Amino acid sequence: MPTRNRYQFGNLELQKRIKGPAVWVFRYRDRQQTAVTRRAITLGTVADYRSRTEARRAAEGLRLQINNGLLLREAVTFQGLVDRYIREEIEHGELAHTTKETDLNRINKHISPRWGRCLLKDVKPYHVQDWIRKLPVAPKTKSHLRGIMHRLFEKAMLWELIPFERNPISVVELKGVTRRLKPPRILMEHEFGCGLTAQFRINIEFCESAV
Repeated sequence: MPTRNRYQFGNLELQKRIKGPAVWVFRYRDRQQTAVTRRAITLGTVADYRSRTEARRAAEGLRLQINNGLLLREAVTFQGLVDRYIREEIEHGELAHTTKETDLNRINKHISPRWGRCLLKDVKPYHVQDWIRKLPVAPKTKSHLRGIMHRLFEKAMLWELIPFERNPISVVELKGVTRRLKPPRILMEHEFGCGLTAQFRINIEFCESAV
């Protein structure tokens, strides 16, 4: 009778090295039909992750991958979703280079600090809406943040981290995201003339004389 696969958390170990700083190693069981193989992935050094908590958070994206659809939803943090999104969609995805850079910057600067430690099931649309509305950033940036959060939840459903249903971020409403922060500046006549080519100035003078 086949053994039922169970959700595994893996083990996090700190290994000392003869040369260089100690490294954090994530160990897990790789199930291949009837055989089970022990695997190890080096996450980084103690300089990269100064505490076990930071290293465990860094390993969460891997933990979601190795369980391959087996869920313990109460244990999945939003940072785990973010880490997997960064690994699969930003680092190895087909997004444009400029889009990757701006998305990663917005994730690291705004999204992860606010939502990274929350459980995925606890990230609710009302709180996301309230958070975005109160951010001291440009309206266009707020719109981009909403878009990233929407894509993250789309991927969460694709990877079966949450039930497949209506994306909760679709009900997040933002007003005035296309509004200018500053009114457009109207150039004076003498400022407008400074940027004209000589030929264009001649044409304007000719038109004025013909009126």
